[in-house]
Amino acid sequence: MTSLAFCADKQTAVVREAASGDTLVLDSGKTLKLIGIAAPSAAGKDSLTRQYASASQEFLNTLAAGKTIRIEWAPQIRDNRNNLLAYCFLEDGTFINKSILLAGNAKLKSVPPNTQYEASFRKASYDAQKKKRGLWEKEPDNPLHVRIVHRRTRV
Repeated sequence: MTSLAFCADKQTAVVREAASGDTLVLDSGKTLKLIGIAAPSAAGKDSLTRQYASASQEFLNTLAAGKTIRIEWAPQIRDNRNNLLAYCFLEDGTFINKSILLAGNAKLKSVPPNTQYEASFRKASYDAQKKKRGLWEKEPDNPLHVRIVHRRTRV
């Protein structure tokens, strides 16, 4: 059973709470998984993962709970677990999916065909990593990052 509301490209809804760092619960009771991100799981095996999961959920709750959002549907509106997938924006234009990446509260997760904002998400994720925000805070710099230059190039 599909309602006509979910056939529209965009619609609005009120957020009840964050179910996790990448999932919103709407006042209607429906849940939305945010496209392009993967937040740490509260069921993680180690305490640091669970700590990051809690921080990510708290960030999303602070950002969106009780607020009206604009939902933008992508080509694929459900994942293989039957979760609704969406891009979400606050009324002031803040892009929720991207904000979570910028804060370092999730990692980039690109799954075709929902790749409309992938370049923007990559940039946000890179920025969070570079500035060691959120879950990137304790990540070591990559000691193996080597710039390979052609042997005939002058450096």
